[in-house]
Amino acid sequence: MSAQVEVEQPKPRVHLGVLGHEGHGKSTLAAAITKVLARSSETRTLSPTGSGTLRQTRARGISLSMMYVECQTSHRCYSHVVPPSHVDCVKGLMTGSAPMDGAILVVSADEGPMPQTRDCIRLAREAGIRSIVVFLNKWRLMDDPEIRELVEHEVRTLLKSYDFPGDETPIVTGSALRALGGDTGAWGEPAIRRLLEVVDRHITTPRCVTREPLLMPVQGVRFIINQGTVVGGRVERGTLHLHEEVEVVGLGPTLRTVVTRIEQFHKPLDEGRVGDKVDVQVRGLEGWNLKRGQVLARPGSIRAHQRFIARVYLLTRADGGRHGVLLDDDCLRFCFHGTDMMGTVRLLEGERLGNPGDTLLLLVELTDPVALEETLRFEVREGGRTVGVGIVTKVL
Repeated sequence: MSAQVEVEQPKPRVHLGVLGHEGHGKSTLAAAITKVLARSSETRTLSPTGSGTLRQTRARGISLSMMYVECQTSHRCYSHVVPPSHVDCVKGLMTGSAPMDGAILVVSADEGPMPQTRDCIRLAREAGIRSIVVFLNKWRLMDDPEIRELVEHEVRTLLKSYDFPGDETPIVTGSALRALGGDTGAWGEPAIRRLLEVVDRHITTPRCVTREPLLMPVQGVRFIINQGTVVGGRVERGTLHLHEEVEVVGLGPTLRTVVTRIEQFHKPLDEGRVGDKVDVQVRGLEGWNLKRGQVLARPGSIRAHQRFIARVYLLTRADGGRHGVLLDDDCLRFCFHGTDMMGTVRLLEGERLGNPGDTLLLLVELTDPVALEETLRFEVREGGRTVGVGIVTKVL
């Protein structure tokens, strides 16, 4: 195996989501940002990973798979997460498989906020995203200044309806397609540079919890010939060190292994820090022993449980919640660490039923043991949609 070389990361890392209605230009904007930054001598941009089918993407006009792009401005290192569809956006935000510290909300100026725009804002609020920058795309198509003001007003009003500071949220106008084509006019590359300056100022840097015990949810597993099993995921807490012994917790018996290699964007690291999305090669474990939903953790720091008590908020019908009431012994799907599983619920505190919009104390029993601890947040799903969010208050 080749010698390990540490990739220096002197700048803070921020995971930035690019959200919006399908067809409003999310992937085009991410590509434009990549191209504009690649021309700057002060910044570094790496090729996208996970885009896979670029020919089909161009031919069909929409993205077909999740895309991750790493780039640096003069102040920060960004990992752009671009969900290809609204369904992937929901799954990524609510299950944590596409972690985001902040977001660029892309709105097409010629259409204004659409239903999926509203859903993205709601999901961002529920996922804990507090910093949003708006990019009004296709601005060159709107010649009437009154209509432009109306679109901006609609966006700010929509943000305020979901408890975001709509009046203070920065709105940048431009054309991602023109910038991607190399246009140096006001709506082309200069608009992308203005957007990046605003993002540097407005998106808050995530708090690093490096002194706490390691926790890295497993988001993907693959086997590489002549190398072994590789686990992909994001370090949520602590620091992952090379040659460190870790435990694999959840969805079966707890296993121990040793980290033999850490990579990020195909470059080797000596350690994985909080917020880093890394690939980790482990020793002595076959691919079928590992699965999405498990976690890599410091030995003894977290245990797997099937029963827990949680405080759960049921979304209203208007926000996509259940249409019926919640009763004892109802079966729902609970999303932890990037995966979901069935569980039965029992209402506590004397409640006999739960209506959409209620906040309830529930006793939950899962079908499989999962790595759980108090204050862990999760999502509740039913029929392919998110119907609630909750937090673990006690493990049993």
